Amino acid sequence: MGIPPLVGFFGKFLLFETTMMAAGYTWLAVAAVINTVLSLFYYLRVIAVTMLQPGRSEFPTLGRSSGMAMLASAALLLAASLGIQGGLALSPMLHLVTP
Repeated sequence: MGIPPLVGFFGKFLLFETTMMAAGYTWLAVAAVINTVLSLFYYLRVIAVTMLQPGRSEFPTLGRSSGMAMLASAALLLAASLGIQGGLALSPMLHLVTP
């Protein structure tokens, strides 16, 4: 999806910028942006269904003291911190790849 300051955003940004700078490929960048907007609609729809509707599960949920909940929280925090650090580390080096 590419959320600013994360790595996916900078990857898409550089890709779109490169295709627009190349001669005759502006149409390709426009098509990619349209495709990104369309895919964003589908991603947000799945997120809305999973996060905004009440659960209909008969299975027990994990409590705060559960070991699996702690492990899942740690994995989520690690993934988020690596994504943010990657985006922030890429920002100062952006001038190296842009003309």
